[in-house]
Amino acid sequence: SSSSSSSVSQLLVEQVEYANVIVLNKTDMVSDDQKQEVLGVLNLLNPRAKVLSSHRSKVDVHEVIDTRSYIADAFKEFDSSSVVTAPQCCGDDGDADKLCCKQKRLTHDSGVSTVHLASVDAGEARHAARFGIASFVYKSRRPFHPERFYEGFLSKYFVLIQRDAESSSDSDSESDHESSGGVSLDDVDDELGDDGNGWKTKYFGLMQELKQAETVIDMLKERLGSKSMIEEQDEDKDENEREEEVVQVSFQERQEQAESKRMARDAQFGVLMRSKGLIWLANTHDMVGVYSQAGSSVTMHTPGEWNCLDARAWCGGPQQSTFRGNTWQEPWGDRREEIVFIGKDLRHKAIQEALDSCLLTDEEFALGVDGWKATLLGSFAKR
Repeated sequence: SSSSSSSVSQLLVEQVEYANVIVLNKTDMVSDDQKQEVLGVLNLLNPRAKVLSSHRSKVDVHEVIDTRSYIADAFKEFDSSSVVTAPQCCGDDGDADKLCCKQKRLTHDSGVSTVHLASVDAGEARHAARFGIASFVYKSRRPFHPERFYEGFLSKYFVLIQRDAESSSDSDSESDHESSGGVSLDDVDDELGDDGNGWKTKYFGLMQELKQAETVIDMLKERLGSKSMIEEQDEDKDENEREEEVVQVSFQERQEQAESKRMARDAQFGVLMRSKGLIWLANTHDMVGVYSQAGSSVTMHTPGEWNCLDARAWCGGPQQSTFRGNTWQEPWGDRREEIVFIGKDLRHKAIQEALDSCLLTDEEFALGVDGWKATLLGSFAKR
């Protein structure tokens, strides 16, 4: 905001300067040159910090927890006088149009959703007062229409990043090995039989397959031998250069797309830095949706079912109340939209309106689960 005495860039620089360990995440989304440029800047700002490069924030926990690298004397230069306290809010006789009075109205109800703002009575954090950074929570008890949520919010303002497939377990690797030719002695005994009958047939069959393989190899050697070593090296070099060009173009296109969406997002919502929470999509009614946004990138996944489908939510007694917690609301249990937004000079009303337009209409909501499955099943998943 105009009243902020510092910029967000200053806040980020301060965090880097006073860090002991810096995690440089999403390194897979930039080129090597861009990564080295960022590392150079970090080294200039804080040459003492340990920098860990990561993808999807995967780092050794021992590198960031209990490192015993904090030195209190390093923070003596911190200027505590720069901390700004929250202004005194106007009293009952004050001007109702003042910003502080408007902020005191903590909940904005649109009829289908609510936005919950932070209370100024509790005071502002340093980053809120100095840099204009604030947060709010969007909540609703009806599901998003999958296509409207994708078209009207996700693809319009963000780049949807596909989550990587989980790596195979050791047991899967062993299974793959066996299925791809890993043979045990027991397998051989079973094939030959107790008395070894039939081994000649299998032996000559294998020899025939080997001869056929040798013929194919000789043909390949003959074809490859027609090219000189220099020609083959030049072709390999050209191929590598083409692959590098494709990667660079991919990075550039992705970044251009992200910048275009950032501009549209900033113009509509303000500077949205981070948002994360739970979403309820009508076409995946029983599955919890986890939404996570940082900058122009958004990821979504469904780690499991809502708690209302767990037997503990219906067992009765104190355990049932404890398990349901304060998120339960009939008739949909804990199914809900609940997303926290963090940013600078955010227009919470514009964000609320954009998300409300993605919710099911009254007519669609009245169809119920069977109607949603009949009309919406798979519409989002096909994208």
